[in-house]
Amino acid sequence: MKRIEISNGTRGFTLIELLVVIAIISILGSLLLPALGMAKLRAKYINEINSAQQVMLAYHMYADDNDGRVLPGLPLRILRS
Repeated sequence: MKRIEISNGTRGFTLIELLVVIAIISILGSLLLPALGMAKLRAKYINEINSAQQVMLAYHMYADDNDGRVLPGLPLRILRS
């Protein structure tokens, strides 16, 4: 019996071509990793600044609601002297 081969004219990639593509992707990835680390560090810094800002805002809002006092039991004359 004869084998019948059906070919549509396409061929696959060679091993060398695949290895070159993998090498290029790994080089680009290694160049990108330090930039991603810096972006992560910057995001943490911005998050900490935002948290401190929110705490100060809450502190001032509480003082505004309680006649300028932060500690309710503390007499007002001690704070103003």
